[in-house]
Amino acid sequence: MFNYTVDLIYESLVQRLENRRETIAYGEGKAHLTFDDLSTCIEPNGNEISYDKAMVKHVFGKKIYKDKNPYLLPHSCASHLTNRLRFKSETHLIWGEFEKGENFFDIFSSLFYDCIYGEDESLKEMANRILIDYVPYAKTLSLYEMALKPSKYDMVKMEGTDYYIPLLFYGIPEDKVFSDYPKHLDEAINFLYKKCSIEFEREFRDFVVTDGDTLKKIDKKLLKFINDRLQPLLLKYQPTESSLGLRVKNIMVTDWLLIGKLVTGQVDNRNYYGRLLQSSLPYIDELAKLQEMLR
Repeated sequence: MFNYTVDLIYESLVQRLENRRETIAYGEGKAHLTFDDLSTCIEPNGNEISYDKAMVKHVFGKKIYKDKNPYLLPHSCASHLTNRLRFKSETHLIWGEFEKGENFFDIFSSLFYDCIYGEDESLKEMANRILIDYVPYAKTLSLYEMALKPSKYDMVKMEGTDYYIPLLFYGIPEDKVFSDYPKHLDEAINFLYKKCSIEFEREFRDFVVTDGDTLKKIDKKLLKFINDRLQPLLLKYQPTESSLGLRVKNIMVTDWLLIGKLVTGQVDNRNYYGRLLQSSLPYIDELAKLQEMLR
């Protein structure tokens, strides 16, 4: 769970350690700090203390072992590296300059990736319910789900078979839908972040202060953050009846089903419905332009 976000946290942590490693080496007049250097530390009283060099290597190499460091950075190693590399605190070692919102947009995006691509259907539904406020995503999501889950929309089946009519019969190549989807997902996340960034950063900063001094059980902490903090925040941005994206979603669901019925001859008054579709599809493009103007 939360593979995208946890991996981002680990990658950022390791990069932060490497950057500080170079800075401290320069300050100590060395070309490079070896792992022997990193595993030893001089205390203020002059005593030299040593730490497990193998574990330091695991952390810098982003090597995770279930029985040694299941969350990459054990608390004892965080404490040692905080002192050795002169971070302000273990929290700053893990999260960087969180007071300034370091990496917060990337974390926001990764949380949505985990919701969208993860196995928790309730989180996926929650995320999509918010993101469809963005018109291009509302359109592409509808097509994406029609391709992957045709039964969800009661898509038209080929006569005499249990096979659903592919999107190509609707005039849309599926490979285009699959290539457009990640791009429009990123745009939708960015669109949302511009509206809620101040609130999100406040909530995540408080999360870091409260629960961020260790990475132990970080996946469970992130789930709690989403349930207790992020979802209530996002409810304020749930599309209303005036939402252009929600309007597009409804048009896609109703009118695109008509295309399949027109293709298979399952509707009467084909001329009427044909003209309706000719009007509604350009209307979606106009709504996208309108939303862009209003941003």
